[in-house]
Amino acid sequence: MIQSFKNRFEPHLRDYVRTKIRESQALIRDDFLKEQIESLEDLVMAGGKRVRPYLIDLMYRSAGGTQQCPYGPLIGMELFHVFCLIHDDVMDQGTSRHTVPTFHIQTAQALKAQQRPGDIHRVSESQAILIGDLVHSWAHSCFLQVETEDMAQVYEVNELVSQMVSEVILGQMIDVDSTTLDVASKDMIERKMNLKTARYTFVGPMKIGRALATQSKALDQFCEQFGTSLGLAFQIQDDLLDLVTPSTESTKSVLSDLAQRQHTLFTYYIFNHGTAQEIATLRRYFGQPCTDGEEAHIQTLFKNSGAIEYGLTRIRELLAQAQSALNEAPLEETYREQWQELLNYVSERKH
Repeated sequence: MIQSFKNRFEPHLRDYVRTKIRESQALIRDDFLKEQIESLEDLVMAGGKRVRPYLIDLMYRSAGGTQQCPYGPLIGMELFHVFCLIHDDVMDQGTSRHTVPTFHIQTAQALKAQQRPGDIHRVSESQAILIGDLVHSWAHSCFLQVETEDMAQVYEVNELVSQMVSEVILGQMIDVDSTTLDVASKDMIERKMNLKTARYTFVGPMKIGRALATQSKALDQFCEQFGTSLGLAFQIQDDLLDLVTPSTESTKSVLSDLAQRQHTLFTYYIFNHGTAQEIATLRRYFGQPCTDGEEAHIQTLFKNSGAIEYGLTRIRELLAQAQSALNEAPLEETYREQWQELLNYVSERKH
């Protein structure tokens, strides 16, 4: 179902982005900047699962939406995610996403090709921050496109969007702050995952979809319980995949979280339950890029220490909680099956 939604949704996303690119280019005369804005289309359309707009759409239909879910908020959700990724890439010094160079890398390459003077690194990151802000403005405009004359409904949708934005920003602040710590508490790690992933990727979009369909909050408990459990499992899976996916099979740098001093449940386990030698080995690699020869050694460390099994156990617990929430939810059978399909998709995903 998610692939079917993606096929239906992406032409509308592309058309909107192209329109906004042309509007933005019309306001400036600099050909270089026009080209940089033009590259946004490739960045937006380069890939991505479109999970967040799909959750809005699925919950809209599950909550009794009688027409096609309005595309404005769906596009707004995906564009807000692009804004987050552009800024996140600057903070994490990322170089590519879905095989496409990140915006600040693209800009730096283009500036160097023209032999521009000045601090190219700083300018390219500044332009990435600004282009992210531009995309955020497009997203905000989309979220206002709620097709109803009921102002209470409009207000609730935008309150939920505002809450989601605040949560993901606060989660990112925790994330950035934690990279300066030698050891992060389990509470900090779980709070970061809850705000950055569970609430932003699952709970927030689900509640927005519900609010677009109805002011009845009968499904809000399902949004909270199912979205939180599935979202936490999703994030721990991401952290696990970063550790165990062979570099030949990954679309991004493997062990990048470790190189960026990202605290996860897996590093938490070793720092708090590992042997003195395991802790010393992790400290040696924490915050350092690994070579190809070190990859297998680091992966063995996480496996033999028990950290991998610790994370897998937590994933299984969370997926069971999501299943229980789904079983108890007041959903029509047709939609229950679609939520089950989503749960199965997360349970079985390999990338």
